[in-house]
Amino acid sequence: MEVSKSPLSSSFESADSKKSSKKGWLGLSAVAFFGLASAGSVFAASVSINSDAAISFTQGVTTIASCDGDGNIAAVLGTAYNGTAFSLNSIELTGIDNNCDTKTLTLSLWDASDAQMLEIEGTLEDADGVTNWKISHASAIVEVEAGDDVDSSPSNTWVGAEGDVIVDFLSSDTAVSMASDATDITIEIN
Repeated sequence: MEVSKSPLSSSFESADSKKSSKKGWLGLSAVAFFGLASAGSVFAASVSINSDAAISFTQGVTTIASCDGDGNIAAVLGTAYNGTAFSLNSIELTGIDNNCDTKTLTLSLWDASDAQMLEIEGTLEDADGVTNWKISHASAIVEVEAGDDVDSSPSNTWVGAEGDVIVDFLSSDTAVSMASDATDITIEIN
């Protein structure tokens, strides 16, 4: 025997079908939303590296050198680890135009609060074909003030410099604090 349906039962069946369809879309939308939100947070996490600390040593380089035609002087700073801390042990400039030979180089390191940490001043070597300048030391760059005996140990090693080169640690900074706190470098050639 067949149960007869009332004229309203088709309306209820249609409404139930629409409710299922709405629930399906609502569920799919929720999954898509949370999926995208999760993917977005994973992407954001992979982009914001080292948010509490500097990402790289001396991120900003400012060059003021009218003698350098292309203005492409690059700076590379090196560190050495002594078992307890890293120390600044080298600074190398490359791409210096030969027109800058015999000019005065002033190199400065700055920290995040724009306090100057280091100033190095010397004369660029008069040697055609030499396009780099470097200060280095086996463990840490040492301070050399005007009038110091530059031949005494420990001393810095120089490439591309003539005469005395003054290395001035400012605000009681050290090669260790410069390795950890320096954020910018300024290169001036006059």
